[in-house]
Amino acid sequence: HRPKPRWIKAMAWTSPVPVIEDGQSTEISEDLPSLLVTVALLSGRSATVRLKSNSYVHELRRKAEDELKVPLKTMVHGRDSTALRNSWTISGHLGDGDLVFATVDGAKQPREPRHLRAFACLREDGSLHPWGDSLTGGVLPPSVASTATAVAAVVGSHSAFAARLVDGTVITWGSPHAGGDSEAVKGELTEVREVYATHSSFAALKQDGSVVTWGAWYAGGDSTAVRDQLQDVTKIFSSSVAFAALKTDGTVVTWGMPRGGGDSRKVQAQLSEVVEIHSTDYAFAALTRCRRVVCWGDTEHGGELPSSMEDSLVDIHHLSSNDGAFCAVTCGGRMVCWGDLPVVGQPWEELTQVVDVCVCEGSVAALCADGHVVSWGACDSSRIKDQLTDVQRVVASTLAFAALKGDGSVVAWGPWYAGGDASNVQDQLVEVRDICCSHMAFAALRCDGRVVAWGSPKHGGDASEVQEQLRDVELLRSTEAAFAALTAQGAVVAWGMAGAGGQLPQRVKELRDVREIC
Repeated sequence: HRPKPRWIKAMAWTSPVPVIEDGQSTEISEDLPSLLVTVALLSGRSATVRLKSNSYVHELRRKAEDELKVPLKTMVHGRDSTALRNSWTISGHLGDGDLVFATVDGAKQPREPRHLRAFACLREDGSLHPWGDSLTGGVLPPSVASTATAVAAVVGSHSAFAARLVDGTVITWGSPHAGGDSEAVKGELTEVREVYATHSSFAALKQDGSVVTWGAWYAGGDSTAVRDQLQDVTKIFSSSVAFAALKTDGTVVTWGMPRGGGDSRKVQAQLSEVVEIHSTDYAFAALTRCRRVVCWGDTEHGGELPSSMEDSLVDIHHLSSNDGAFCAVTCGGRMVCWGDLPVVGQPWEELTQVVDVCVCEGSVAALCADGHVVSWGACDSSRIKDQLTDVQRVVASTLAFAALKGDGSVVAWGPWYAGGDASNVQDQLVEVRDICCSHMAFAALRCDGRVVAWGSPKHGGDASEVQEQLRDVELLRSTEAAFAALTAQGAVVAWGMAGAGGQLPQRVKELRDVREIC
């Protein structure tokens, strides 16, 4: 793991402006009429939300996220497909009974390890084709290739892959030390519902709620000590070296490296009615039904709250995390951060209602309800604050930020070598609909299916060699130093460091029926 700078470990601050609670305002009477708005996902799930007519879109987003239990990305009006912005009022853009379509924001889902040096693509027929570093899963061994059919999903640890097949069995390949060898538990890997990963191990959740683990014992590969407790599990979360299993009754079971979140005995009594868990490299933070936060793991990575902050972590709307720190935003827009975070340049007077937080090494960026962004630490945004308006989303590489604005333009800041300078491609960053990042570069997907890359060329910041192939792109994925794009024709295009998946083998270049890249 990368060495981390040593910063002061905790901070909290409050917006100095009046807080707008659910549908209420400090300036407008509570007697205003209520509206019912239905927010629907592409999967068909929906939630009907009641708000005052003077509420804001960010309040609709928060209530819908609470009901649907997922973070939302784009929200558009069902009548005319107008994109709804957080700073807009409900009364000005929505009426009683209106329908809003929303997409899930995968970037805000609880963080999971990302395979650092290889990709794998799934074809329409369910077959599997990996590429990248051959030592970490970039090549499918002959013994596995014969069974790599009817694949449903693929998950990666640091240097190995696990594929869940349609019949509920699991195949693995890559470094044996990182979970690439599951022979010891092969007989137990049946009726598997989902597979999760730490840095060097895997955990399979079965249909009956039990769990099977393999890989490095110190990183969660050995769950013998808690095997009897691993029943009725609904979801599993991971740090780099430990797992946390959420059960149907809202309790949590942990295992793996004790200092990395594998031992939660000190806070076990508080781990009840848990609805969500987030992690850093060596710690966990759980959000309970009553919207309080419980932490455990390494103190320097956010595993323990300073006593002065315990009363601050109530009424939490959502959590976010990076490798070493957590950030929480309350339902009233108050922001609390702890762990390995910078303290220099705290923008006390500038923060209004915070709706999202993005963090990279040494920096924090806060997105406020009115669409402006404030960042501090190594990536201070004060120099470009006039450009950071009407922002819809912020994405972070290891050391830099990129903000996607409502008009489809992008603002980047931070070290130039990490993607913080997009001036060479600024005129191409128009009508952008998504941004993906490697460790030191960004790639933007435009509405017309073209892709714009910037940042370190060695990490995928230069796509000039494949630019003509980057047409009708529908999906972007990344490793630590490469990007892969999936086109509407089912073809794959890759660029960046060859040893990290940036160079396609001929067998993958020829494919025209790929449905997913992992």
